[in-house]
This record gives sequence, structure tokens and C-alpha cells, in this order.
Amino acid sequence: MIYLSNKTRLLGTAGLLLFALNAIAQQPQTAQLTFEVDSTYNTALNVLDVRYSPAPGIGLSDVQMQVYEVENRPMTFSVEQPRLFNLILTLNPLAKPNLPQIEWQEKLAQQTIQLFVSPGDSLKIKVSANGQVAFEGKTASSQQFLTTYFSEKIYDYLPKMGYSPNKPQNPQVLKSMDSLQQVRQKVYNQLKENQEFKPSFDAFVQAMLLVEPYTIKRLVTAKESHSGGQYKLSAAQDETLKKITLDNFKLLPDDALLYKGYRDELKQFLIIKVVDKYPLKPTPAGFVLGAQALQYGFQISDELLKDYPRQREYMLTYWVDYATTLTNDDDIAPTLLAEYYRLYPQSDLNKHFAKTLITKSKLKLGEAAPDFTLPDRDNKPVALSSLQGKPVLLIFCYNLRQHELIMKPLEEKYGNRMTFLYVGATPNVSFESWQSIVSESRAGVQQLYANDQETERLKDSYWGTMPYPFVLLDAAGKVARRWIPQEFPDNKTLQKEVNGLMGEK
Repeated sequence: MIYLSNKTRLLGTAGLLLFALNAIAQQPQTAQLTFEVDSTYNTALNVLDVRYSPAPGIGLSDVQMQVYEVENRPMTFSVEQPRLFNLILTLNPLAKPNLPQIEWQEKLAQQTIQLFVSPGDSLKIKVSANGQVAFEGKTASSQQFLTTYFSEKIYDYLPKMGYSPNKPQNPQVLKSMDSLQQVRQKVYNQLKENQEFKPSFDAFVQAMLLVEPYTIKRLVTAKESHSGGQYKLSAAQDETLKKITLDNFKLLPDDALLYKGYRDELKQFLIIKVVDKYPLKPTPAGFVLGAQALQYGFQISDELLKDYPRQREYMLTYWVDYATTLTNDDDIAPTLLAEYYRLYPQSDLNKHFAKTLITKSKLKLGEAAPDFTLPDRDNKPVALSSLQGKPVLLIFCYNLRQHELIMKPLEEKYGNRMTFLYVGATPNVSFESWQSIVSESRAGVQQLYANDQETERLKDSYWGTMPYPFVLLDAAGKVARRWIPQEFPDNKTLQKEVNGLMGEK
């Protein structure tokens, strides 16, 4: 038998304890949700993560979403940090609820139940046939508070507050919002006296209590400013709206980022500061931030958010994405990306940004356009190179039948002399769905379908995005114009470029 000294035993015990704690820390953290939803409803569950990731056509999306089928049983989810879950209810058309017809009509609208879920939570969600929601578990009272006093989308409040889009003034909305705010604050204070809330939940609630009232105020004020058909605001009116944000927004802990309204206002707050120093530059596509403005935005975000690491990374990512996706400046995007790489060398987005800049640099004027082959509406393969002999306007469509209406004048003018090549790159749309919606054949028009994988390959070659969805090719299949912006209500820059290529004014 081997005997250990007290010191050895103590060290051994401490080592075992440390090992056990490390093992616990390394275990994936989870939460368990149990659903009991009446068959009156069809359900879906969206799990949201505030995390930038590449999205087709728009550069980056600041939210990742996973969709789950809801089952009436305990379901376990990975929750390493607080996450938002949206339980979406729609009436099952096959169900026959015992409701009056008018009440049935009122419930046809989709209902979203927002859930705030933290590591270790165990929560039961019960939805009865009449739409009433009840919760069981340690966090039941906080979930009930969210469901009762908050809407997932801020504009859902407006109809209940008597807002009329046809009236220039809606003062009753501000009074209603003030009353709601007082009730919510009172109930929340009572809850906090009786229950210890996690700091992350408190940050999320405080973000909504902060942002919602002044966002509604800004909406009502903007409506008054645009009364009488006024489209453009005066400088004084614009300053009034900006002042509402500057006077009311304040930085909250990083978990406030879970609330979309807070993320939007964080960007708005910093953009106002940037534009006050470096006004927006007019371009054919509208007004954009120039290189100096983007450099300044990156700088002040780095400084103001130094004590808020997640918000700092969120905003620095925003500025790099803006410089990479929305501008064609050859210097500012690489400059910001180099600094971003220094700060976040392990970020998966470094590869995305670098790849985007490489793709943009490859599409040279006068060089042959990268070839590709995609199926047409009859599922027959069509190669871009087979269209040579006429100029081609390549049009990336990130929504079904996008651009067709505003293209009609150009099609009628040049349909016999050039090809309008619409590439359906709408995310998550099957060929059959696209085929059933695509418009009838017409002169000078070719319509092709790209699935998500093919869209990614096209993006590697063409860097087509929503702000710049057009590329003009000459009759020999060479790039004649690139980075042609999308403009509203029409595309004057595109019309000018096409007219120039076709030798007309």
C-alpha cells in the first residue's frame, strides 16, 4: 500500500477538482424546451444568433438563423450563450377551431412568440387553441413578461395605438407608448424584486425599454415632417430627427445586441456622427459614405466601443463590409481589412472579405467574361458563351422576377439587337418554384436558374450583389461595363451605359 502525505493528498485533490471543473467547462452547454402546442396551429421554430455570416446578394447578414420542426416533446438545443428563439404560429387550414368567424379571421395573421433562452434553461411552452400562451419553469415569469408586454417587431404596436398612415399627425401614439412604457417598467421592477434575473436578460429588456419609445417618436415626427406630400426634409427637420437618436441612445452591455432595434440604433448613432464630419457622397446609385468617412467610422467605433468587445467587433465588421460591398474605392477596403485582420486574426470573415476583393479585381474591362452554364425554364443548359454575336446585359435577380418591370423600356428598345440575360439567384428557391413563377418568353430575353451552390460560384466570378446587379458585355462576350448600380425608381445609369454601348443617346 502506498501512503500519500497530507500535502500530496491536498495537491491531488486540488488537481482532481481542477480537472473536473475543466471537464465541466468544456462540456457543450444546452437548454431544454418542451412544447405543447394545440393542433389548431402549424408551428416553426427559428433559432437566431447575432453573428455576421455571408448571405447571397447582400454581402453579410448580421443574424444566422436555424429552423427546426416543433415536436410536442422535450427538445434539447446547444446554447453556449443567450440566444433568441422565435416560435412562429400559423393557423392550420385543416383544423376546425371552435371560434366565431370574425375571431378566426383576426387570428389568420402569423403570431410570433419570442423566447429568451440561456444556458441551462428548462422551459415548457404551452399554446392553447385560442392562442393563449403559458410557460412553466424557472424562467416562466420572465418569458410571460416578454410575451405580454413586447412585440417581436416594433411596428406591430402601431395599429393597436391607433396609428393612421393617412393622417399627418398621430399624437395619440406617443401617449399610448408612454403609458405602455410606464406599465412595463412597473411590472419589470416588481419582477426583479421577486426574482433574480441574469444580466444578459436584463440587458435585452433594457435595450427594448430604451429604444422602442424614441423609435416610435421618431416615426411619428418623420410622418409629420413629410405631411403635405413633402418628399425631401429640410435641414432643420433632418436635424430634429437626428437629435432624437443622439439625445436618447446610450450604450448598454453587449447582450443588448440580441435586440435588433438596439443593433440598428447603434449603427444609426455612429453613422450620424460620421456623416456630421464627412457628409455623404452623391453617386448615381444614391448617397454613400466615402473613404474618409469609412476610415473615421472604423476609428470612432474602435475608440467608443473599447469596453464593449462584442459591439466593437460588430461595428468594425460593419465598416469593413460596407467598404468591401458598397464602394468601389481601390484603397479603403484593403486598408480597413488589414486593420481588421490585425484585431481579429482568427475571424472566419477575413477569408470572405479577401475573396470578395480578389473577385472584384478579376473582372477587368475588355477581358472575356467568365463563362457559365445554367438551365433555362425548359431545363435545357444554356452557356453564356453561346450568346455571343449580340451584346448581353447580365442581370442578377436576388428576388423572383426582380428588375423585369424597370427593364421593360430597354427590352422594347433593344430586344432585337441585344440579349437581356436574367439569372435567377434567389436564395432557397427550388428550380420547380422558379419555373412556375418565371415570366413568359419574349424577344431578346433569356432566363436562367442558379441554385445556391451555382450562385456562390457566380459570385466568385462576377461579385454580383443587390447594390450592383448588372454587368454589360459586348457582342464578343467581353466586359464592357461593370459595377452598374441599381437605382430607384428607374436605372438612369444603366440606361446611359446600354445606350452608349448600342451607339445611341
